[in-house]
Amino acid sequence: MKPEPAHALLFPYLWIRDRIEVGPYELISRNVLADEDFGTPQIKSDVEGLLKMYEMRGSMANRFGTVVRLRDAMIGDRFEREEMRPLHRAVVAAVLDPIPLAIGKKEDTQGWSIPTSDNALIYLHLLDGSGHVAVEYGRMVTTMVGGLTIGEEHSQIHAPSELHAPFLDPDPDSVYLDALYTDLTTSTPQARRLGRAIEWLDLAWRNTTSIDDDTRIVAIYNAWGAQTRSSGVMRCKGSVVGGG
Repeated sequence: MKPEPAHALLFPYLWIRDRIEVGPYELISRNVLADEDFGTPQIKSDVEGLLKMYEMRGSMANRFGTVVRLRDAMIGDRFEREEMRPLHRAVVAAVLDPIPLAIGKKEDTQGWSIPTSDNALIYLHLLDGSGHVAVEYGRMVTTMVGGLTIGEEHSQIHAPSELHAPFLDPDPDSVYLDALYTDLTTSTPQARRLGRAIEWLDLAWRNTTSIDDDTRIVAIYNAWGAQTRSSGVMRCKGSVVGGG
């Protein structure tokens, strides 16, 4: 019987400095990964190779990359796809939370330190030990690219074209991140509205120029409207938005 593939759940464009606990998960910076985090040496080699395939250009590129594991399991153990959505939503809101209100409005705003929601993109890979990787691009029209191999210099996974690599931005607030995840997984109407609000915020804070300012304003308006009808709490760029 063919063995079940190892699962690697990654935030390849997220830079954290250490480890952050979120509900039943641990987010681990690629810079502090240890042998004991992995199920086998092969999984360790494959995950490290995957992170290299995601690397962006620039001298700081190899600092980005966060790996997820269940706190009572190891990297390589199974994830279900439905686990990804609440975790992704919680990370999106926590990453965007420290952004100053004046971003883009003042000359002294330090844009190089500002993340966007692209930095919270999450991907699940199934690793069978062969080193072969296939990647799907696009949503409305998808393209599957195969033939990529872990460890080969020219095998790269392309980042979003306008992905920004923030430098020295603060780590997400671990207490806030954990509280968000708890709120998002309560299976209540309020949790669903909170999740929708974060999805709108995610859209508004994508760095692509294909989303114009009018569309971003509509997304922020809808995020505010969805959140004020929920009893959860989501801080938004320094303020607290809540309903109840």
